[in-house]
Amino acid sequence: MIHLLYFVCATILSMTQGYAQETCILTPGQCSFVAGSDCCAPSCAGNCRSIYIPRSSHANGSYWLSRPTYDPLALPESGFDIGYGYQNSFAHDDLAACLFQAPTRTFSGQFTPDRNATDILADQFGLSPTFQGTLTFSPEITNNNLHLFGAWRAYGRCKGFFCRGMLTITHQSRTLFDEKCAANIINAGAPFPPGEMAATSVDAAVTFQQALSGDFLFGDMHTPWQAGKMSFRPLSTTNLAGATVDLGYVRKQLATRGWAVFVRYRPPTGTKLDGTQAHAQYLFSPIVGDGFHHALGAGLSLNAILWEDDMNRSVTAVLEGYGTHLFQNCQLRSFDFVNRGCLSRYLLLKELQIQPDSTYIYTGNLINGINFTTRPAQVSVGAVGEATFQLRMRSKHFECIVGYEFYGRQEETVCLKPSSLAEKTYGVKGCTGTTYFAYNYNVNNEITAASVPFNIPSNATSSATTINACGAIDNPTSTQTATTVGVDWTTAFSGTPPTAANTIPSGTLLTDVIIAQTSNPPSLITINDLNICTGRAPKQIVHKGMLSFSYRWPDHCYLPYILFGVEAEGSGADCSLKQAGFWLQGGVTF
Repeated sequence: MIHLLYFVCATILSMTQGYAQETCILTPGQCSFVAGSDCCAPSCAGNCRSIYIPRSSHANGSYWLSRPTYDPLALPESGFDIGYGYQNSFAHDDLAACLFQAPTRTFSGQFTPDRNATDILADQFGLSPTFQGTLTFSPEITNNNLHLFGAWRAYGRCKGFFCRGMLTITHQSRTLFDEKCAANIINAGAPFPPGEMAATSVDAAVTFQQALSGDFLFGDMHTPWQAGKMSFRPLSTTNLAGATVDLGYVRKQLATRGWAVFVRYRPPTGTKLDGTQAHAQYLFSPIVGDGFHHALGAGLSLNAILWEDDMNRSVTAVLEGYGTHLFQNCQLRSFDFVNRGCLSRYLLLKELQIQPDSTYIYTGNLINGINFTTRPAQVSVGAVGEATFQLRMRSKHFECIVGYEFYGRQEETVCLKPSSLAEKTYGVKGCTGTTYFAYNYNVNNEITAASVPFNIPSNATSSATTINACGAIDNPTSTQTATTVGVDWTTAFSGTPPTAANTIPSGTLLTDVIIAQTSNPPSLITINDLNICTGRAPKQIVHKGMLSFSYRWPDHCYLPYILFGVEAEGSGADCSLKQAGFWLQGGVTF
């Protein structure tokens, strides 16, 4: 037995040693892995996460402990069983607050008259600068689980040693929106005017479904979103949620008490979060299991007979708990930008190119920020654990179990890895234009005629822009010279009268147009602008109550049984999953 335990530990350490030697890119406030140890920033404050990994459907101590046994003190007895479980989340507003800060968010274009400071800039998503609408998030998770259990308890010379295995296959469905009440569009708005997204007028998205699909290309945007797409339809996947092997030793203490200790190992199972999984490009995509980590830990079981009589009736208290560490693996994660608000990962970025004279020009390419902020990272979880208490009341044929379970999972440790992707130079577009339009003007400050070239790419960036508000132009430099002036796209809304920037008539005073500004130099973004907290799965603290009823045939040599159980769990924290479910279970004990 000792040699077997040594082999398991050596195998796990050899599989995880390579992860510890990976080089990480250090950014402010993130974690650093060095030769297997880690130093980490405090837990992230606030809600707004790009990923959500709740308790695995395999981590269900209430289910695994509920099987009937011959001996009330058996921990465990040999046998096997099979079961079906169903779980469905509730309290959708709490989960929406964890992911988006609030269940309902308003999207308003920058020229919407009554926009609020908390509104999301609709322009960044390909919606009109005069668009206004509300979007209601209703995230929901549904699991259909198949559980398999087998245990063998040794007798004779190896009396007390046991091995048990548990396996769960899960079909998970996730829904981000309730399609019936997801979107309320007040004003779809007009097309983008010349200069905002391209040199010419281009159509804007007219629905949330179109804008958030990630495939809607507009203006100078040529590449769809590589991650973070939002689906208005359910997404589902089926995978092995977890497999557990326990090696342990059990012993009775007197006639009414017993205890057991065990070593627990879980191989990588479930959804591998490396960008190749089903629906990897979608926000709130289904994630089965714990994130494809190796897990190693230990556990303890205690039980005591509180009351019994000579009619095979008894009341027994059972307590079992364990803790495991989830070792590092490489995953693909998306991050918001630092100090730019929840969902700032969707800010539009301009691709810039440096010239021989050290100035930057705009290349004519826009990307959504999600393509820049989605990066490979090293991920681990310090500790995951469960503690399950059950009060078991049984007669010859029936058993009723009332139980409580505590589950805890630490917030992840996330460290960016060097990316093999070709790095390009980007700046935050914000509310700047892609193009300005150059005109001649006379001594009376009146526009006379268009100069050549008529439209000029703008390298203006706005690093102060947040997902909620336009920011000032970085290092602003006027486009006005002694004889020419550049007209900004915002003249279409703020000019006197409002006029498209590429159709300014001769005789228009300079005071009646918005003079364009460029950045000298523009402000560039780097990985140090990424808010690592927003790409870390939040901690989970869950309290569960359960109740089960079983019927057994004790006169049969294999003690066959059937069982029905119900469960409900929750927590006061927004990021802890609230769900309810039931299970059916049947098997034999010998």
